[in-house]
Amino acid sequence: MLFIEDLEKIVNIESYSYDAQGKAAVVQFLKGKFQTLNWHIEEHPLDPSVGSALVCMNRKAEHFDVLI
Repeated sequence: MLFIEDLEKIVNIESYSYDAQGKAAVVQFLKGKFQTLNWHIEEHPLDPSVGSALVCMNRKAEHFDVLI
């Protein structure tokens, strides 16, 4: 059930394509969740109008299997 609750929180954050503030809220939410799991977190600032890209991985990897 925890996944569904987290998904509901993310979906309810207003964050359309060029809403940097909304995207920042999603990034902070996900960053906090993965930090509690002690995952490696990388935040990459993009254009100010779109916010940051967030890379979360449980270990360093040569390639990624999933991109969300």
